[in-house]
Amino acid sequence: TNKDVRMFSRMLSANSQECSFDSLGRIQLSGFMIKDAALKKACMIIGATDHVEIWSEERWYSYEDVANSNFEEAAESVTGMLQP
Repeated sequence: TNKDVRMFSRMLSANSQECSFDSLGRIQLSGFMIKDAALKKACMIIGATDHVEIWSEERWYSYEDVANSNFEEAAESVTGMLQP
């Protein structure tokens, strides 16, 4: 019921898209998604609890560097929010 939580949730998932596999096991991404994610050649497919995320390799490694350096602080702040 929190206004900020509702806004955050909407914006987080607003551009998500359900995809199907073709006969060769590939998925097709829209031009918007390719542009928005800055996908060029190599990409990273990241498991995120109940979905996957597709990142450009460069953006993922940059994000991972920041996340790793702040991991302990983040763990402390979300401990009470995690579901068992």
